[in-house]
Order: sequence, then structure tokens, then C-alpha cells
Amino acid sequence: METRSIGNLSIFFEPADQDAAEQIAAACAESAAFLGDFWGLSAARSLRVYVTTSWRDLALRWAPPATRAVLACLSPLWWDRFKKVWTFCAGLTQGTKDRPAIGIKPPRLLEQTDKTIGERIFVKEPDVHRRLRHAVCHEMVHAFTIPLHLPMWLNEGVAMVTADRFLQQDTVRQDTLRLLKGRCRRMKPTSYLLLMEMDADAIVHHYARGYWITRFLEATRPAFLRGLLSHRRRARTLHRQIAAELGMSVPEFRRDIDGIVAAYFEQQISHRPSAAPEGGDDE
Repeated sequence: METRSIGNLSIFFEPADQDAAEQIAAACAESAAFLGDFWGLSAARSLRVYVTTSWRDLALRWAPPATRAVLACLSPLWWDRFKKVWTFCAGLTQGTKDRPAIGIKPPRLLEQTDKTIGERIFVKEPDVHRRLRHAVCHEMVHAFTIPLHLPMWLNEGVAMVTADRFLQQDTVRQDTLRLLKGRCRRMKPTSYLLLMEMDADAIVHHYARGYWITRFLEATRPAFLRGLLSHRRRARTLHRQIAAELGMSVPEFRRDIDGIVAAYFEQQISHRPSAAPEGGDDE
């Protein structure tokens, strides 16, 4: 495996994927600069990015060498869950605040990614190179925010909204807004561990919910949202601060935020010129 270093960023790749590595390295550098300007986020002292063709490799490479043997022995406990995630994701971020690692599929594997979930969330993007930039930006956000321990909805929401701003276009299907008002609205917020045990409808709902709530905060209270990303907070404290910013109690926030967000964006959308129907694609 070959390595290319850019500042504190190291790109690992097989010789056959050198072209992909060059594209990923450029997207990483652009994303890092954008995250600093837009959110005030900075990377760990060392960030590793793997051009990944095997989910098994990524599952073990992120870990310190001393713990890889232990993880391999325990693999039956989490192997299937990890494989499920890798099947429909364009990339994946693992590790700790001091040792984050990103795995990104090269373009040839992006074309083979299972789109049954992604196409229900994301606007169709036929250009595989733009999809690659999208995936890199999304995972860079996750790597940069590992120290914050954000709840799942906000962790994904910030990554998805950032990809919008980075690519200067909406990347999430507009019709996912309806999920905040449908029967899935009764689903409780979840964690990544629980999410991977859910069916496709639930996964799509929770990703869409995180995106639209975060986009609402970014649209109506950008300075507040940026402040939330300035340092780590306990989840309970974070939710209390968000609720207070919106003039709500935490129970009111949990009960009413979906409807408030849906109504806000429905009003915004109703004042826009009509657009062509949307399609879907992977992250």
C-alpha cells in the first residue's frame, strides 16, 4: 500500500487506485479548508484516509495495532453490522478523536454501491466525480466532529448540510421533508447502534430528519449552530440549549420540532419556482 501526505493528512491506497487517491486527496484538502472557514472546525493532529476496496480492511485498519488482534477475535459480534453499513455507504469514518480514519470507495466501486437507501435520500448525481467529492466532504465532517460526540441526528445533519454548502447545491431530495409528518414521525431518535438494526424506512427517516432539523437551525440560527460545534457538550445539555434557543422545553422540542421544521420549509418551497422532479443516488 502506498501513502501520500498533505500536512497532517495521510492518504493510503493501492497502486491501481492512484488516480482515485489524487482526486480524494484534493477533495480532502478542499473540505478541510471549507470546514475551517464555515464551521470553525479543525482536524486532529493526524488524519488517515484510505482508498478502500474492502470493508474488512477498513474495519481493522482504523484501530491501533495493539488492539487489532482483539477486534479480529471479537469480529463475529460486529462483522455483519459493519458489512451492512459498508454495502450502501460511499464512505465510512471510524476511530477516536486522536486517531480518526476515513474509508472512501474509489469511483469504480461507487458505481457498484447499493443505492436502495441512498436513492431515497439524495438527489440524483450522474457525475461520479461529484459524488466522490460529496462522500469525502461528508466523511471529513464526521472525522472533524468526532471529539464533539454529537447525537446521531445532528452528526448526520451537519455532515449533510455541509455537503450542500460545499457543493453549492441541495443534495437531499426535497420530498424527504414529508417524512417529518408521516407515520414515521412517531419513531424516537436513535443511535447508530440501534439504527443499523432498523429497516430501510427507518434509516431513511432518521437521516432525513437529521438533515432537515439541522438545515432549519442553519437557516434560522447559523451563529447558534456554529457555536454548538465549538466544543463538546453532553447530549442532554445540547438538547436543552437547542430547545431554549427555540423558546421551547426539551419535551416540547422532542414533540413539536418535526412539525415546525416541516411547516417552515413547506412555506419556503411554496414560494420557489417549480422544479423538475428529483431522482436519487448514493451518498
